[in-house]
Amino acid sequence: MAYAIHPVSIEEYFQDIYSNNPAFARRFKKITINDTEPDETLEILSTTYL
Repeated sequence: MAYAIHPVSIEEYFQDIYSNNPAFARRFKKITINDTEPDETLEILSTTYL
């Protein structure tokens, strides 16, 4: 099993992945993440252990 993380916009997903090869697109799980405010970003980063 392989994992891949690649951030793209919804427009890029449909233009570059879904419209060119729908069978390939079905192999991925799309996860939508909303933008955060700067203070939310700092809070997330301060509690994340990488």
